[in-house]
Formats: sequence, structure tokens, C-alpha cells
Amino acid sequence: MNSHDPKALPNDRTDPADDQRFDAVFKQTLSDLEARAKAVGMTWNSLCKEAGIARATPDRWRANSPKTVELVTKMQTIVAEAEANGATHQAARTRRV
Repeated sequence: MNSHDPKALPNDRTDPADDQRFDAVFKQTLSDLEARAKAVGMTWNSLCKEAGIARATPDRWRANSPKTVELVTKMQTIVAEAEANGATHQAARTRRV
């Protein structure tokens, strides 16, 4: 875990305390991601679809955090790109067509 970044997800999950900390940070990351997506006009459904995951997947993650966060990282990248573009998701998708 990066000690300089309090939101960094720990990658060593051998200690039960690490699991609890990972779960708390991971669930907060999902909540933050959902709020950021909404702020740029993305629905959770559209974000999941664009990331290539089933809509139910984040719900399963909230119930039982996965050991890998690669898909969440991909979702964060998609939202960050939308935020950087300064346009709503719908408007950006309309321009791509």
C-alpha cells in the first residue's frame, strides 16, 4: 500500500486487518466513482456497459470485495476521461456517432 495516498488500495491482503481496510477503501472507491460518474451525466448502467462488466458486478463487489481491482481501475479511467473532457457523457457519446 502506498503510505502517501490514503485512498490507495492495499495489495497485500495476508493480514485480516488489511482485508478490513481494503474492503472499506474499496467500497468507498466504488461510492466515489458512482458519484463522479453521475456528476458528468453517466449512469451506473452506462459506465458498467462501457467498462465491459455486468451491471450486477459492482453490487457483488460491495457485498464481497474482489481481490483484483483492474475493472474498477478501468471504470475510474473512463470517468476521469469524461471529467477531463468537461462534457456530459451523453454529449460526448453523441459526438462519437
